[in-house]
Amino acid sequence: MLKYSWQAYKITLAQTAYSDWIDRGRYQPKHGEWANYLDWVLFGVAEDRSEELVELRKETEVKRVELEQGRLKVHIQKRKTEESLIVDGVMFTGPGESKMFENAVIQPGGNRVFDGRNYWENVALFREMPAGKVAIIGAGETAASIALSLLAVPNGPVRIDIINRHGPAFTRGESFRENKMFSNAQGWKSFTVPARQEFLSRTDRGVFSVAAQKKLDNAERVDTISGKVVGIEETAGAVVIRLQQGNPPEEIDVEYDRIIVALGFDPWSPLKILDASLLPPKLFDNDASERDTARRTLELGVDENLRLPLTVPDVNVHMPMLAGLSQSPGFPNLSCLGHLSDRVLSKYIAPPQS
Repeated sequence: MLKYSWQAYKITLAQTAYSDWIDRGRYQPKHGEWANYLDWVLFGVAEDRSEELVELRKETEVKRVELEQGRLKVHIQKRKTEESLIVDGVMFTGPGESKMFENAVIQPGGNRVFDGRNYWENVALFREMPAGKVAIIGAGETAASIALSLLAVPNGPVRIDIINRHGPAFTRGESFRENKMFSNAQGWKSFTVPARQEFLSRTDRGVFSVAAQKKLDNAERVDTISGKVVGIEETAGAVVIRLQQGNPPEEIDVEYDRIIVALGFDPWSPLKILDASLLPPKLFDNDASERDTARRTLELGVDENLRLPLTVPDVNVHMPMLAGLSQSPGFPNLSCLGHLSDRVLSKYIAPPQS
């Protein structure tokens, strides 16, 4: 652990990198820096290993995963070349596909409607806006991070409206005991399922971090609007959002130069490449009630090794993104990567004897 530690990584960067990190108060690294650290652990210090433990296949897409004689067959494609791998287990990572309104009318090749992923590929378009009005639809960290990004753009948009159903953005609970549940799974299963759901709604879903909220509170260009989005239409010169407001609800149209649909990501979407025979029925049903029931059953059935309860018993498909309700909110939140690794790897490797 000393060899692959965060401290060792910082020391290798520059003569003062580690001391600077200490002097700055041991700040939490940004995602980009953490990714560089993990890359260093996996590949940067592997030269003296007796065997290569990790093989990285870049520019490769997984097309399908199916069951074959008790193991999993992974079909992959790199450019036009296809091959398959037989493995003991598969772990799905990443947040999934960006969520978008089904009734959104988006112009082909248009540059006015973005989602929580492709916004980051098009920040330059917002830098080129000398003025204008931008809407962010959402109430969680995806919306908050995009709003902060827009505020950091020099000469960025004049107005930023954050639109969600309840209006003012709620702040995440960040007390010691709340934070502890993300880094330590002990005690999570002692909560009732409704209590777990309430905890997640207060601390992880549809809420802004305290730090993000403070920055947005001090930004005069940012406002929040309450309303249910029932329609989006992109035209050649603007985007029109149709909102329902009030009780009884009335519909109004609000025009923007650009919008970002920051509703987050669909953690179920990666399972679309899994053979349908392994999945319970109704998981992707058009009927919302049937679909929600199937998904709730699957979430509650995630086991200690973060495996999904598939139709075939003892198949090793690990899904940390769906393990929050059953095992701990820290697994989908990536707040306990070491603990997550232990849970997954213990299915294949016996833990060391103390």
